[in-house]
Amino acid sequence: MHDNDPGDPAYRRFLSRLFKSVCARVAPPARGLDFGSGPGPTLSLMFTEAGYGMAIYDPFYAPDPAALRQTYDFVTASEVAEHLYAPGEVFTQLLQHSKFGPIWFLMISLCGFFDQK
Repeated sequence: MHDNDPGDPAYRRFLSRLFKSVCARVAPPARGLDFGSGPGPTLSLMFTEAGYGMAIYDPFYAPDPAALRQTYDFVTASEVAEHLYAPGEVFTQLLQHSKFGPIWFLMISLCGFFDQK
């Protein structure tokens, strides 16, 4: 029930928690995938503006299967898991059948943001 508008400073501020965590661990020009990018891909835009290479995938708004066959240094998924019927199965399948990098960053609005150091 929010507006995924890339021009909305409040939405960018919300996503900055995940953005800053990734930036602290992965430096540009690393390449990432924003999985579940939504109708207004904003997180991927923030990374692109910071010098990262980014791709997006969303089963409804950007259903490009070619994006799932690429290799990435990291994967982000913000507010995605709580929308999936079987998130464990989806993420397990993605991990088993992809070349995604070893670093995944998830932000789940129901549980907050978990940043393990």
